[in-house]
Amino acid sequence: MATAGAPVEMHEVGTVFAPLPPDAEEGAEPEPLPGYHVVLVTRDPLPGAWQAAALSAAPPGMPLFAGIPYGTVAASVPLSISRRQLLLELLERGLITAEEAEAAATVGAVPAKVAAVFDRLPPEQAIAARITWASMIEALRSDPLVPMLAAAEGKDDTYVDAVFASAAAR
Repeated sequence: MATAGAPVEMHEVGTVFAPLPPDAEEGAEPEPLPGYHVVLVTRDPLPGAWQAAALSAAPPGMPLFAGIPYGTVAASVPLSISRRQLLLELLERGLITAEEAEAAATVGAVPAKVAAVFDRLPPEQAIAARITWASMIEALRSDPLVPMLAAAEGKDDTYVDAVFASAAAR
C-alpha cells in the first residue's frame, strides 16, 4: 500500500524465497526467507534500525528493497487501523464524546479536540488535515498528524503505539 507523503511508503509487503539450487528436484518448493520483505520509498534517509536491513542501496525518493528480520519492527504496533477502530478506541479512552464519534463516523465531522489542533496549523495544512480526516478510511501510524494530535493531548509515541495496538484488536 503506497502512502503518499509519508516518511516511508510501503509499496509491496510479502515473503521472499531463497533461490533453488541448480540441482533441485523437479517440483521442489523454495524456502521462504524469515522476516518482513518490502519495497519502500523514503523521503528521508532510512532510520538506523532499517539501514542494516536494506538489501539494496537507494537514495531518498527511490525504491528500495529491504528485508527486515522479525522483531526489528514491533509486530504488535500495526502500520494502520480502520476508521472504525480509531473512533471506537478514541471513544473508549475518553478522547472524544459518543456524539463526536457518531458524527465522525457518519458525516466525517471533526471532533472538537482534533479541530483545535487543525486550527493551529497554517491555512493550507489545516484544510489538508480536515480533508484527510473527512475522507479517512484508515489511520496510518506514519501520518505526521498522528504525533501532532498526540502531543496536543500530552501523549507520547508509546501511548500512540498502545492506541494503535489496542484498536487493532477490535
